Amino acid sequence: MEPLLSSRQLRRVGVPFRWLGRATWFMLGFMAVAMTGAAFRDDVEWQFSVPLVLVLVAAFGLLVALGLFATREGRRWRRAATAQRPDRVLDAVVVEKGRNSTGSILHVKADDGSYLLRTRHGWDLDSEPDDRIHLQLYGAGPKVAGAYRNERGGRPAAVTVTALPV
Repeated sequence: MEPLLSSRQLRRVGVPFRWLGRATWFMLGFMAVAMTGAAFRDDVEWQFSVPLVLVLVAAFGLLVALGLFATREGRRWRRAATAQRPDRVLDAVVVEKGRNSTGSILHVKADDGSYLLRTRHGWDLDSEPDDRIHLQLYGAGPKVAGAYRNERGGRPAAVTVTALPV
């Protein structure tokens, strides 16, 4: 079976994640250098302010979490783009459909288990419960990149696929 999305399309899905990851790591490094410079210049009044130190620790923690998420997602989509073919091809049935502010969330069942699909660019307006879809997975693990297309029609969509426990 031919891939639903070309390697160029898969690579473009990961570009915003890679840029977000780079920007986050740059901000984290800049904050660390600025704080170190302030400490060496004896401008260390902020070190004795407990609320400010807690805010800075929380900001560092959030930046690290955001950087790890964005870097991991960017790598996942880059690996999918470099794959010669999908690692697994499944036929599944849509069980439930929902959406959030950034995309659709589909709960699907296949022969080997159930999966949670999150679209990466816009909402899925074509799929309904009990529709059959073709699902292609790139990679192995609990969360992988993928693509799917509804059997009734519609265009292929890039999705992040999470395997649900049985």
